[in-house]
Amino acid sequence: MIGLALPALLAVDRAILRRLMVRGLVLVLLIWKAAVFMVATPDGWCLRFVSPIPIFVDNVTVPHAWDVRADWRSPVPACSAVMTRGYAEIEQFPVWFYNLPPANLDSPSTPEERPPLARPALQLSGALQVASEGEFRIESGEGMALAANIDGQPVDASQLRDGVRLEAGGYQINIGAQLSGERWRLIPLWNGREVWTGAVATTSPARAIDGWLRPVGAWVQAGLVLALLAAAAAYLLARVGDLNVIIAVIAGVGAAAASSIHVAAMRVLPAVLGLMAAVKVPRRLRNLFGAQLLIAVPFLVLVAAYGYKDIGRATWYSVGDDWWMFQRFAYRIFLQGFWIEGGEPVFWFQPLYRWILGALHMVFGDSSVGELFWDGACAVAGALFAFRVARVAAGFRGGLAAAVLTLALFTVGPGWYLFGRG
Repeated sequence: MIGLALPALLAVDRAILRRLMVRGLVLVLLIWKAAVFMVATPDGWCLRFVSPIPIFVDNVTVPHAWDVRADWRSPVPACSAVMTRGYAEIEQFPVWFYNLPPANLDSPSTPEERPPLARPALQLSGALQVASEGEFRIESGEGMALAANIDGQPVDASQLRDGVRLEAGGYQINIGAQLSGERWRLIPLWNGREVWTGAVATTSPARAIDGWLRPVGAWVQAGLVLALLAAAAAYLLARVGDLNVIIAVIAGVGAAAASSIHVAAMRVLPAVLGLMAAVKVPRRLRNLFGAQLLIAVPFLVLVAAYGYKDIGRATWYSVGDDWWMFQRFAYRIFLQGFWIEGGEPVFWFQPLYRWILGALHMVFGDSSVGELFWDGACAVAGALFAFRVARVAAGFRGGLAAAVLTLALFTVGPGWYLFGRG
């Protein structure tokens, strides 16, 4: 919602930020986040990967994930990432760094440098605070050799899988695993629920205020974000003030969401948006604002539907091509500190994109959905430029046709595969 819906609303009408209610909600949200940051113990457990072989230049065996909550500025991080949810499959683990091999840039990568043949070690540590007696258990995947200690007492793999009884109180949890294959799974449970919701799981021992904040904190934040989006959307609808346009936008959004079940339908949808030219639009909306509503909003919903499955999941990049190289350059800039060099001594093409890519990863994490949103927004910018140019000679409907044609050329043609790859 914050990553796509709010920026889209603000792009359609920047006057939203001048509304008193919107400014008030933004201020309250920022104050809430700052207060929680100062008084609460951070959620999550420290997750560290150790590779048996270097997986990138400079002898990287303890890689970073794209996680700003971890110590991403350290050359050798204590935490590759902070774990705040269970991982049901390998793509949900913060293992984007497997896009980095080989350590020697002049040689091709080998199968042993990526799962299923790679065999990294995993170290997980954090504090667990429970209010009553219960059962702590770990769900793990095939080929994961688990070992742990709780408050210094060793616990073997069978005990972890069957469940360990714990009394009310605070515990220090340390879990180690040797990973192999590709059927990874790691879900810590407290009384059958993930520890992040069933107990208080923090990076260091919890304080008294943590027990009070946890039940209400998530609801407060979610409520403020939804209220912010609702206030922005309500102002936008009031500005539109035309039932025909509102119905057309809702229909376009519904069609975009419905088409997400089939890739062919998604690719054809931008061409279908040409029907928007038949909508009766009042003169005051026959401008860029009206084009954004009728064309850009449904298209961005299409982009969101297309990328929904990639949220919170690492993307596997094919080896040796352009976007694979950009991923490596972005890692070297943001996580290894080569800000000026840009990841290589001499730029070979598109030098700016590697910084854009790294910034998107810092916001969206291991997932490449941020790149998809960025590419969707750039396609919309191109379509709206076409609208502005064509509208001068062909009027509002001709401008809409030019915008639709621009988007359709991207989606129906071979350029479709580039969405999410820059």
